[in-house]
Amino acid sequence: MRRFRMLAALVAGIAWLAVPVEAWAQNRDKAWEVFPFLGHISLSQPGFGDSLEVRPGVPVPPAPPNPGQSTLTLDQSEIDDDLSFGLRFGFHWSKRHMIEFAFAGAATDARGTATNTVLDNGTGNPVSTTSVSESLSVDIMFGEVNYVYNFFLQRRDKIVAYVTGGATVVITSVFGLTAEPDLRDIFDEYVGETNDVGYNVGGGVRFFGSEKVGFRIDLRKIRYSPDNRIDQDILQLSMGVSLVLGGT
Repeated sequence: MRRFRMLAALVAGIAWLAVPVEAWAQNRDKAWEVFPFLGHISLSQPGFGDSLEVRPGVPVPPAPPNPGQSTLTLDQSEIDDDLSFGLRFGFHWSKRHMIEFAFAGAATDARGTATNTVLDNGTGNPVSTTSVSESLSVDIMFGEVNYVYNFFLQRRDKIVAYVTGGATVVITSVFGLTAEPDLRDIFDEYVGETNDVGYNVGGGVRFFGSEKVGFRIDLRKIRYSPDNRIDQDILQLSMGVSLVLGGT
């Protein structure tokens, strides 16, 4: 979190220095907007990569030597929130209406843990416990197409807010291998590679300091439904310099 705050302050400072104070915005008809950004993604819990499952009576190596014993397996996985980066670009067919495309990505880490406990069937007390844990790297990529509706909040259009919604493609890639059979199942089920289509909704605001340059903050929620998992939510915050090109 501290790293993200420092990065956000740096981006804000660059944007503030890049534009003059006494100027105006131009959300012009037929104009293009380009928005390279840095940001942060927050992953739902339980959700993408974060899960906890207890599976009673599952044999685990080594199997209990005593017929009066049984096993309890606890699977747990988690994935870190992290920085993201990307590019949005869109076309204003009028001052208020806009179609926008985006490509973004993030690199983070996931961890899986399998804890196997041998229980005495008579008393229910644990006889022994073993645990294995391992980390993998995960790349998350997004592709979006959105409709944007603009609101003009200040004289001469220097502050432009907006709401947005559209479709999102979420692609995840896992890097690393594990030799533990229990961990392999955990990663495949909870943090495995996916290629899914969902939707996003959100909004933001632009603070313009000239006809063509402004500072933009964007917040949106992404939801998708991968196979064999619950619905996944990703909260994406991004900020950067917005450039308006051309138009009438």
